Amino acid sequence: MKTGLGFWKASGGGPDTDTRLLLHLDGDLTDASMYAHPMSRTGPGFSYSATAMFGQSLQTVNGNLAYISTPASPNLNFGTGDFTIDFWYQFTSGTTSSNRRFSIGSIGGSTGLYVTVASAASNTYIAAVQSNNTTIKSVSFPTLAGTWRHVAVVRSAGDITIYVDGEALGGGTYAGTVNSTGGCMFWERTNANMTALWDEFRISSVARWTSDFTPPSAPYAG
Repeated sequence: MKTGLGFWKASGGGPDTDTRLLLHLDGDLTDASMYAHPMSRTGPGFSYSATAMFGQSLQTVNGNLAYISTPASPNLNFGTGDFTIDFWYQFTSGTTSSNRRFSIGSIGGSTGLYVTVASAASNTYIAAVQSNNTTIKSVSFPTLAGTWRHVAVVRSAGDITIYVDGEALGGGTYAGTVNSTGGCMFWERTNANMTALWDEFRISSVARWTSDFTPPSAPYAG
């Protein structure tokens, strides 16, 4: 089992080969993984903030359609295997009708999966959803505005678990194929009404955690 602190560093200090995409968000969208996926931005509403978990963070604000994307890549095809999507998140303002979506593959296709984040002053909701809009698992937890929260969505042996601050809040079974056909989109929103900060966004081709863990206390290597 791969547990503990999420394999921060590979030999030599760089990201390990299982780190398929890594965005430090320190003033740019550079993919710090060894795969160096090209990132592009569409629409307004993105800026960088000195309020960060580490270094700088990306700020998303209220607005209409906007997103960051990268094209389909074999390095982001997980098939029926394990994967981890993890990031730091801080709510600023908004309502639960708002969400930010991270998607692998085309929504509405047969091999996509997405993660939604919706917050209000009282509660935050995280959901892992199949591309046909079938919810695999949704969890909620106190928002704690102005506080950084670590979120991890992990698939291990066909089971998806959502962790917040290293604690498993719930899970569900989904052994379907997850590939990047159609590309990947980040911080996608349509008529969203939520302002938030994001830091250290990483996608991995392994189950980084399979039980409760201590969230990282430093940025990932790379």
